[in-house]
Amino acid sequence: MAAYFALILHAHLPFVRHPEHEHFLEEEWFFEAITESYIPLLRMMRRLVDDSVPFKLTMSLTPTLCAMLQDELLRERYVRHLDLLIDLTANEQKRNRKHPQLRELADFYFDLFSENRRLFVDEWKCDLLSVFRELRETGALDARLAAHSSTASSPSGARAGSDWP
Repeated sequence: MAAYFALILHAHLPFVRHPEHEHFLEEEWFFEAITESYIPLLRMMRRLVDDSVPFKLTMSLTPTLCAMLQDELLRERYVRHLDLLIDLTANEQKRNRKHPQLRELADFYFDLFSENRRLFVDEWKCDLLSVFRELRETGALDARLAAHSSTASSPSGARAGSDWP
């Protein structure tokens, strides 16, 4: 008897947009998720598609997350967040010029944040959902709009079972 294993990635964050504050701590969660999860995942899937490597991945995104990914204020703040990280790592490169291991670490993060900014701003035009859509259209990504308890108050108005944005 054949056995199958399905790994389904579920992407959700609480709604963290707060225009009344210039800097809001919880928005950092969203920015970290973009930097450490969504961009690396999209890069990997794009690389596999570009290299004609067959794969299938199922991923669910909540309406709350989709709303935040489409929000202009959060997009602008994410770019500012990346700019601050790039400046920080550039300063660390200078500060650690005489410490090779620390300099190597600063170089790694400078390159990572710079490449993430290039992809997010220049290549993807600050629109991660369009990249998910493109991957879904290749057939490699099965993207689903997920229900979640916090979606009842989602500002996007999207509901589980509706067309994926």
